[in-house]
Amino acid sequence: MNKINKSQGFNPLVIIATSIAVAVIAALVFFNSTQSKAQYPETAQFLSAQFVNGQYLEGFSPGTADYGFSLEAVAQLSASSEIEISSAKEFLLATEPSYLFSEETGEIIPGLAGKYLFASQVTRADNKALTDSVIESVVKLVNSDGSLDTVAPSTFDYSWLILGLYSQDEKNLAATIASKLSSLARQDGGFGFDSSETTKTSSTDATAIAVMALELTKDLGARASENQSAIDSALAYLDSTMVDDSHFVAYDAIDVNGTAYALMAYVAATGEPNDAMQSFLASYVQSDGGLGSPWVDNAGDRFATAQGYLALEGKSYLSLLGK
Repeated sequence: MNKINKSQGFNPLVIIATSIAVAVIAALVFFNSTQSKAQYPETAQFLSAQFVNGQYLEGFSPGTADYGFSLEAVAQLSASSEIEISSAKEFLLATEPSYLFSEETGEIIPGLAGKYLFASQVTRADNKALTDSVIESVVKLVNSDGSLDTVAPSTFDYSWLILGLYSQDEKNLAATIASKLSSLARQDGGFGFDSSETTKTSSTDATAIAVMALELTKDLGARASENQSAIDSALAYLDSTMVDDSHFVAYDAIDVNGTAYALMAYVAATGEPNDAMQSFLASYVQSDGGLGSPWVDNAGDRFATAQGYLALEGKSYLSLLGK
């Protein structure tokens, strides 16, 4: 009797299943690499507790959500494996984000849209249809030179849109916008809130968020050398305006938020936290775990903590992307 030889060829279903398994494992490894055991769990817990019904941070007007700070907070908390943010993800990222559009013009707000896209990625929100729709809306605002076709776009609009688009793998568009952002630097090397006549000086937080956006995209496109030059000049501006090699001041008061942003900029650019700045921020941790500010007496400030927790942990927004 002749033996029947079974085919030794590859089973396509096995190959597909194996590929899917590898992709899932890679995604889990990447996600876990952006999370770590918190050095300041009490600060993460304080910030988490500030969410109203676990969904959003209240703004300066009682009962009103501040979506910008809420999106930053949920993004920053994604770095901690010990904090539950599912309710905030559901409220902010998994339902139709009408809050991204101006009530006056109906136009999408680019900086807020960037935060939405970034937070969606770093929290692994299951909202692809929504992020695709947001990307479709913001693409319409981007001119061929990277400028934004909206009323008085700010440094934060450009920078957050770059971070958000890059995180969603729209890297070419992010690089185009970055080429415009680098051209908005002031003569002192820093960046101001916007380029209008009313903004006459550079600021710590605007300069720092620009550094992070430019650092993320500096090797993309044809303007790599210009972007690196803008980063170097911006860091030199921060060096020159830092007080006691540890912090920054705004409006004659300690700028906790600006110091946190600047620390993240240094982490993004050098790969290492500035120890003196990190220690300074740690000195502002209050007994309730929150980061204090000049505007709140002997208690944590939810706004300072929403923008400062990640820096306190020695990380930057780029760290959440594995950079």
